[in-house]
Amino acid sequence: RRDHPLPVVLSRDEVFRLWGSLRQLKRRVLLMTAYSAALRTSELVHLRVEDLDPKQKLICARDSGAGAPRLVPYSPTLIQVMEKYLAEHDSPWLFHGTSKQKPLSTWAARSICVQAGYIAGLSKSVTITMLRHSAATHLLELGVDVRTVQKVLGHDRLASTMRYLLLTYEQQPHVHPLDLLPEPE
Repeated sequence: RRDHPLPVVLSRDEVFRLWGSLRQLKRRVLLMTAYSAALRTSELVHLRVEDLDPKQKLICARDSGAGAPRLVPYSPTLIQVMEKYLAEHDSPWLFHGTSKQKPLSTWAARSICVQAGYIAGLSKSVTITMLRHSAATHLLELGVDVRTVQKVLGHDRLASTMRYLLLTYEQQPHVHPLDLLPEPE
């Protein structure tokens, strides 16, 4: 059995700073979508406009492999920003590459993320995978149950999702069982 180190995550403030300093709307929407839906890089770059359902507030994430697509929540904040982005958009791909008929490459998406981290002045080398880890951790910190987070992430095994609980422990107020007992009369 090999040990898996705990993932490195960004704070909520760092995540906001990451896209807050970007001027180009496409780059901002790319990073917001990656974080909001906790997408893998391959899922992010293969999103099509038709995969967005703002009415039901769902995004259909398709893995580039043979995996079944999964539905992930579509943030109301992202819906507002996405409307502006899609108003001038004319490609079937949500994030097209150099040609509007081809998706953005995973390399280009990763490069955008690294550059955004540099522009934001973050000390960590930011990746799209780090945004995914951060989203999972932040959901757990906000009290979302671990099974829901498992579905959002598309994990087959609950154990894969449980490792994010180790990151949230330090953020939680410590409750002691003795303090929960009723006062003696």
